[in-house]
Amino acid sequence: MLTQVKPHIYAHHECTGNRGIRFCADKYPSGMLPTDEFTELSVDSGTCRTCRKAMNDVRKHLYAYAGASSEEYYRLTQSVRDKVYGVIWASLYEDRDVRIVASPAVLSKGLQMAITIAGCTDIEAFYALTDAAKEEALETAESMMSGGRTEVSAKQNTDRRGFVYIVTNPAYPGFVKIGKALNPDSRLMSYQTYSPHRDYVMEDVAYFADRAKAETLLKGLLSHDQGIGSGEWYEVALETARDALEMMKEVAIW
Repeated sequence: MLTQVKPHIYAHHECTGNRGIRFCADKYPSGMLPTDEFTELSVDSGTCRTCRKAMNDVRKHLYAYAGASSEEYYRLTQSVRDKVYGVIWASLYEDRDVRIVASPAVLSKGLQMAITIAGCTDIEAFYALTDAAKEEALETAESMMSGGRTEVSAKQNTDRRGFVYIVTNPAYPGFVKIGKALNPDSRLMSYQTYSPHRDYVMEDVAYFADRAKAETLLKGLLSHDQGIGSGEWYEVALETARDALEMMKEVAIW
């Protein structure tokens, strides 16, 4: 007598992720994961091992990502804290292909965007804003991150304040790159993506009340000197460019 063998049925469970984001989405687009992708406790919560690991990482490094001490963080209202967490979570997901765990020493990319959107120059100035202003900037940043946008355009921030910078690259000896930015660190990171050696160097940077006018003046000074300008690149000695920017810092009328 033949015994009928029943096919083995693999149980699957749904992972709902966190705040509409699933770190398991690339591997399991449908959201249905095999049982071994969950812990016994996480099956009921609907969060797989991968998403749970990311959530635990945010909790572990929350204050570093937020750029605040625990005391400073909990002085924020619950609503603002919730939105800060939202941009941190979106930032971690944005960097998932590069690093599952972002460096605890680095302020969240989404929070950097919120700072720029709000027209601030640092996290301290951002947290000093009204709750309404913080929440609006954080909501905009999270929305942009969720849509895959990680750069803030000039149209999104009409504040004229900002930085003028001098950048060099060993691939272009004798040349300096002059530019303006709301967030020079973010701008440098964007340059590095186009260089396999990540060898762009931020040589000097200065803050001005009107970054566009300051940039135009610096370019004019270098063109008037021995520099030969071509877009943002100028054939001029680094020290000459630094001296010109230093002189502008001292005058500080822009």
